[in-house]
Amino acid sequence: MSNALEVTMQELAKSLTVMNYDYADFKKDTVKRLNEHDELIKKKIQLAPNEAKNIRDRVKIKVKSICEQNNLEYHKVKSKIFPRVYKAINDKNQVATYRELPSFYFNEIMQDIENLDISVQDIVRGEENVRMSN
Repeated sequence: MSNALEVTMQELAKSLTVMNYDYADFKKDTVKRLNEHDELIKKKIQLAPNEAKNIRDRVKIKVKSICEQNNLEYHKVKSKIFPRVYKAINDKNQVATYRELPSFYFNEIMQDIENLDISVQDIVRGEENVRMSN
C-alpha cells in the first residue's frame, strides 16, 4: 500500500507541475491579450473638443514660427504650410485627419508639433521669385 501511495503522490506532483505550467502560459497569454486590447482602446478614443482646439492653436503657433524663421509673410503662405504640418502629424499617428488623433497620446502629440521640422524651401524660393519679379 505504501508503494501505491507513493506512486499516487508522484502522479499528483506531476499533475501539479503540469497545472502550474499551464497556468503560467494562460496568465502570460491573458496579459498579452489585455495589453493588446489596452493599446486598441488607447488608439480608438479620439481627441476631446478642448484637446482638438489646443492642437489647432499649437499648429497655428508652429506655422507662425516656421514663417518667422524663414522670413515668410504668414498671411501669404499659411495655406501652403498648414497642410504640411497636419500631414506630418497625421502620418506619424496613422490617421486621416487630426480629429482622429488618439486622446491618450495628446501630450506626446503636442510635443511632436513643437519638434516638427517642416521643409518650406520650395515656398521660400517661390516667394523670392515673386519678390524679384515685383
